[in-house]
Order: sequence, then structure tokens, then C-alpha cells
Amino acid sequence: MSEKITGYVLLFAGIMIILVAALNIYLPFSGRTMVPQIFHFSGISLDLSGLLGGAVPAQLMAQVNSNGAKTELISADMINSTANLALVFFLMGFLLEVGFKIASLGVMLLRPVKVELKSETK
Repeated sequence: MSEKITGYVLLFAGIMIILVAALNIYLPFSGRTMVPQIFHFSGISLDLSGLLGGAVPAQLMAQVNSNGAKTELISADMINSTANLALVFFLMGFLLEVGFKIASLGVMLLRPVKVELKSETK
């Protein structure tokens, strides 16, 4: 009888882990909660003055240098939010798998074990 109680406890714990992990995946993707900010990368920018080279007149080169020739290709916010969301997704996927394993152990304890022997008659 104690294996039945242990089975029900493991099944309930596994299902609760699965539900919490699924909720923690759904809420950030729906925009209802924010993910923890673990990564802090800088944005990707390109210096256009190096691309222009010496073929540009001096007047235009002075104008480019005064305006700042850096162009941001991908913002830091986009990189950080994507990396943090991917990390949460992978961690919650791991928790889903752990919850499944715990629940399956509980189900194995709840199932009756039936052994059928074939007897040989001569």
C-alpha cells in the first residue's frame, strides 16, 4: 500500500512541475510577465567611415565624421531579450522533462504488476 501512496505523490508532484514550467513558458511569450535579465550584451553597430575609404571628397568625409559614422544594425535590447527568452525556454523545457520523468515513475508505481507463467504439460 505504501507504493501506491508514493506513486500518487510522485504523479501529483510531476504534474505540478509540468504545469508550473508550462505556465512559465507561456507567460513571457504572451507578454504578461518579463523574463529575468541575465544577459547584457551590447548592440551590433557598423562604422561607416571605414567603408567609405579615401575615394570620398574631404568635404563629405568631414560631414560624415561630424555626424558620427556609426550605424546600429541590431539593438542591444533585441539581442538581450531574445537571449534571455531563449534561456528561459530551454530551462523550462528541462523542467518539463524532469516533471514527465517524475510523473512516469509515479504511474509505474500505481500500475498493478501481473505476472503470468506458462506451465508446461506433458
